[in-house]
Amino acid sequence: MIVPMKHISLFALKDDEKRIMKTLQRNGIVQVTKQPDPTTDDAALKAASELYKRSCETELMEASANVSRIKSCLGRLTVYLPKEGMLAAAPEYPDEELVSSVPGALSVCDELDALMKKAAALRTEKERTAAALKQLAPFRAMDVPLEIIKPTRSADFLLGTMKADRAERLKDSGVMADSFGAGQRVAVLAAVPKKDPEETLAALKELGFNEASLPGYEGLAEDNYERLEEKLESIALESAENSKSIAALAENAATLKKGLDGALIEESSKKAKCSLFATRETFSLEGWVRSDEEEKLKALLSGVTETYCLETRDPFDDELPPTYCKNNKFFAPFEFITNMYSPPDPRGFDPTVVMTPFYLLFFGLMMGDTGYGIVMSLAAFLYLKIKKPTGGTAQVAQILVWGGLSTAIFGLLAGTFFGMNWYDLFSESFPFPLLDPMKDQMTAILVYCGLGFLQIIAGMIVSIVLHIKKGDWQTALFDIGSWLMIFAGAGLVFGLSGWAKYLGFALAGIGLILLVGFGGRAKKGIGRVIGGLGKLYDITGFFSDVLSYSRVFALGLATGAMGYAFNLVVSIVKDMLKGIPVVGGVVSFIVAAILLALLHAFCIAINALGAFIHCARLQFIEYYNRFYTPGGKLFAPLGIKTKYNKVK
Repeated sequence: MIVPMKHISLFALKDDEKRIMKTLQRNGIVQVTKQPDPTTDDAALKAASELYKRSCETELMEASANVSRIKSCLGRLTVYLPKEGMLAAAPEYPDEELVSSVPGALSVCDELDALMKKAAALRTEKERTAAALKQLAPFRAMDVPLEIIKPTRSADFLLGTMKADRAERLKDSGVMADSFGAGQRVAVLAAVPKKDPEETLAALKELGFNEASLPGYEGLAEDNYERLEEKLESIALESAENSKSIAALAENAATLKKGLDGALIEESSKKAKCSLFATRETFSLEGWVRSDEEEKLKALLSGVTETYCLETRDPFDDELPPTYCKNNKFFAPFEFITNMYSPPDPRGFDPTVVMTPFYLLFFGLMMGDTGYGIVMSLAAFLYLKIKKPTGGTAQVAQILVWGGLSTAIFGLLAGTFFGMNWYDLFSESFPFPLLDPMKDQMTAILVYCGLGFLQIIAGMIVSIVLHIKKGDWQTALFDIGSWLMIFAGAGLVFGLSGWAKYLGFALAGIGLILLVGFGGRAKKGIGRVIGGLGKLYDITGFFSDVLSYSRVFALGLATGAMGYAFNLVVSIVKDMLKGIPVVGGVVSFIVAAILLALLHAFCIAINALGAFIHCARLQFIEYYNRFYTPGGKLFAPLGIKTKYNKVK
């Protein structure tokens, strides 16, 4: 059921703003909307409004920056954070404690920023030192202090490297040079006369001389190299200590998570505040409240202040209020399925109740394995009880609980048990399955498509009811009811005999007359006839939609086939391992048990995902197109939304 919305306008004193907004946030019953500044010629009023707006924007920027900083800090520390169990329940704290944790979390962020900055500086220094070592390495054998290699009046000196065999040819080329070291490349110190240096430089180039520059060094190259090695070791030790300090900050994970949730609460509050209009003395708020919580809102405001004015009204025709659907505990989780497609139009129809039974029916048939259904339902139930999730996660888990029960039931009627056929487990006389898709594929396809056809008929009936409620009886009778008559008549003709057949012909004939005669009623003359005849082409759409339900058979068959294949693989592996002397029996049993658990867990996960998606697709494409009006926006009240902790 879609709950009607009330538009609210609240006026109160500026002194009560914080208390009112905190009360609204804690109770989560009002969606605050952005309101334009009222037009006024009062310069003082405009100035006060602009001042308030700038203040709000500054506060929001600060709150958003805090959220980003703490998120970034947690992201950097992810590798050091202790692993939490999937079923670990989130801790609970008062919202004030979460908000008060923000400064402590920011302090941890400051420490991390300083350590990360130091780590970056150490990396830079390490790279610079490593480059210097690489540069000095070829000259370690030189016995000439580096600082004395300076130009003289008559010559310049070049330091570099070249291949050892070419260094021996330097003197033959008329170049005054000494070589140092051994190996393929050696260090070379060459003298280049200042007078006519071209010949010497040309000879060096021809022999493959690579010039090197070693500025700022004093003493032997070997001594400098050793000092740099010691420096590199010192940098490595300092980096290790810095990394330990970073890892130690992971001990503040709880503070960071509380601080992030507190920052998210503050950010939400500041966003709402930026939607207000305020002067020095008063402020105003506009938004939406559920009609069934209007009195609760008044009571909350009265508990905070006696000085306020609250005006409520129904939405204008040109307004699009938010959508809120209210269903009982069984149907409520399945709102998630509809919202994946689009929330319903707030003036439309909530399809949850008429969709859920069909969703569970086809989900169970798509999975079609009793063992898988029991495991899935129990796992989802334990997750809900232990982890206690909220929001969409809780809804999906609840869907899987009911989907697992449906799978267990339809696995008994038309499926398997962990990939094993029921008659293999018991005997041929065992009454289940009633329909074996593995043996009788055509019958299974016809049954599943028949069930799909029933869902399409149900969608048409819902559409008729909705059109009649709106007073559009012509669409209900001529465009939809006529097809129901045709289908009902055809069913009587092919399903019964005797006088009932003629009743079927009559009913189908009336349906055809209504469809062709009034299907093109919006047009005139020959266009009306052509439009009515064109309506007959819709039969192809019906056939296409019905055939889409064959995917139910395909997915159910895939689940059973995968389970059977996994059982066969494990059986082969077990037989192979039995041949191991002495311990073969034990080893084969352990390996087989582990393999079965892993493979069937994978099978449950992949087929549950397939059933979840394809079953939703059947609702969206083949069912909702009969009656559903999408386009709504979910009711999003100002509230407390956290990531890691729950609020008491």
